[in-house]
This record gives sequence, structure tokens and C-alpha cells, in this order.
Amino acid sequence: GLIIYTTDGGLNWFSQNDPKYSTISFNSVSFESPTTGYVVGDKGTILKTIDGGATWNLLGNSGTTNYLSSISFVNESIGWATGEDGAIVKTVDGGKNWITQSSGVENMLFSIFFSDNLNGWCTGESGKVLHTTDGGSTWVSQTSGVTNWLYSIYFTDKNKGWAVGNNGNIIHTSNGGSTWNAQTSPTTTSLNTVFFINSTTGWAAGDNGIILRTTNGGQLWSE
Repeated sequence: GLIIYTTDGGLNWFSQNDPKYSTISFNSVSFESPTTGYVVGDKGTILKTIDGGATWNLLGNSGTTNYLSSISFVNESIGWATGEDGAIVKTVDGGKNWITQSSGVENMLFSIFFSDNLNGWCTGESGKVLHTTDGGSTWVSQTSGVTNWLYSIYFTDKNKGWAVGNNGNIIHTSNGGSTWNAQTSPTTTSLNTVFFINSTTGWAAGDNGIILRTTNGGQLWSE
């Protein structure tokens, strides 16, 4: 049930734990404003805050009881969550109602990211990458070129994106995932998350405290 936050760029972190959720593992957080955000976790649990995390409220109907591993919002109303057995759910009203979407797979899906309200991607087991161009109504598989589990995906626009996973794998696309290419990684340590602030500068982080950084779109990654 751990949730922590900062108001000074990470110099200090404070707990927002609520005893009601102490037995739930939370796996992902998404904020689209300083006040409105969501977290997801075990048994289809989705919490929402509208006061910057001072209070968190359970959203009663997530549309699934599956373990949820990732959540992505494009604004304060429209968002998606994904998790085990290929589960994908969507809301268009800020989490009041959730619609189950068909991913077409039964793989564990670890990460979901939307660049806008139409274009989105999921990554999962065995190098699985799924893509939608219609807000999740239909999902199609993309060829990632890897068989390792892909734990995180991030796009800076609807064309440029990166995914990372176990054994230090990093893959990149510049055409929305029509083709994915491996980037040279300086580690074989599992990479669990990736984030870019623009098309050139980004970070990946993983097991044993490893953090990688690139300033040229992933042509070179360094610890």
C-alpha cells in the first residue's frame, strides 16, 4: 500500500499511505495534473486522488479482478490500465466507469502507454508488443525482434518510442512500431522502466539500482 510523493523535485519524499490499502501492492501511477492521479495494483484495484494524494479513493468497478501492472492517462478523463492474462481496461470519464477491451492475447502485459487518445502500445511476456490506432478498440501485435520480457514502454510522440526489459534489452522504433530495432545496452541487468523528456534525452532504470542515460535517442546508453 505504499505511495510516496515529493514537492521539491525529489529532495524529500513523504508517505501517503492509507491503512485501508495496506495489504495491496501498487504497481503503477499516472498523474495528468498536479492534483488528479491514479494508481493500480492487485485484484483490479484502482485508486484515484483529486487533491494531490492527500486522500485516495477506491474506484469501485475497474472492469477486471486481474492483477494490474500499468496505467496511462492522456488527460484527466481518458486512460487505460493493463495487467495479467492480457487484461486491458479503459475509462473516458475519469475512472467512474471502465470498459474491458480485447487485447487478443493471454500474455502478462507489463506496461501500457498512449501518446494521444488514439495511439497506444502494450509490452509483455516473450517480447510481446501490441499497438492500437483507435483508442484500444482493436489491438494488433508488432514484431519486437526480441523474446525477452519487456517491462516498460515510452513514446515521445506517435512515432518515436523505446521499450526495455530483462537481460538489459532496449529496443527502439521511429515509425510507431512498424519496425523495432535493438539498441546497444551496457548491461545485462533487468531494466524495469524507461522515460524520455524529449526525443533525445531519456533514462532507463532496473535491478540492483542501475540507471542508464542517453542524450542521443539511445544510440549510446551509459551508466
